[in-house]
Amino acid sequence: MFIVNYHTPGYYAYEADRLKASLRHAGMGDVPQYIVCRNVSSVVPFSSVLADGEGGSRWEAATEYKARFILRCRDYLDGPFLWLDADAVVHEDMRERFERIEDEADIAVHYLLGSELLTGTLWVNDTEAAWDLLGAWVEMNTMRVADGKPHGCGQRNLADVLNPDTVRVERLEAEYCAIFDHERQRLEMDGPPIIEHLQASRVTHWKVPDARGKRTNRIREIEAGIASGTRC
Repeated sequence: MFIVNYHTPGYYAYEADRLKASLRHAGMGDVPQYIVCRNVSSVVPFSSVLADGEGGSRWEAATEYKARFILRCRDYLDGPFLWLDADAVVHEDMRERFERIEDEADIAVHYLLGSELLTGTLWVNDTEAAWDLLGAWVEMNTMRVADGKPHGCGQRNLADVLNPDTVRVERLEAEYCAIFDHERQRLEMDGPPIIEHLQASRVTHWKVPDARGKRTNRIREIEAGIASGTRC
């Protein structure tokens, strides 16, 4: 299994460095990684459409490219892979969870509170159904961006094209896509997070009040654990 991620330079590069450090800390340093840093303006043809003040932002452009990057990974990598957002942290080796579904699922995702598909953790099998789904996701993004509706290029558009009659979906437990401060989601969990998401977009894009302080405190705890070799 590969670990894959695309992120932009600057803020998200630091997030990705933490992700890579957490993989080593969790005993997964030997897992092949395809983690790429790219400037979104050089790879997203819709960047002019998505310029600030014109119905979108560079963040939405990067989100649109995420689907195409994942499709490219499916084209070129053999075997299943796991997409993780750059602001994710891996707390323990979870390969066994995904290895046991290789013959049973085309993709694996978590649905927040049972209803909202999240793409921060997205496992993609090496199957025709998975390839077709990713292609449909890219096409939906292209169509909606052209219509001036870039805001759903992440999980919303994937949810719209996902047909459970043609794609075998494994619903991941909350522990595999845990939002670091989501109290209602924590009530669904039987144990501590295995893959935790630190929601960097609240600081970089959405400008959520108090987001930076809460994130900073949690990041300090995590990085202290990584440095000391303990889980936190």
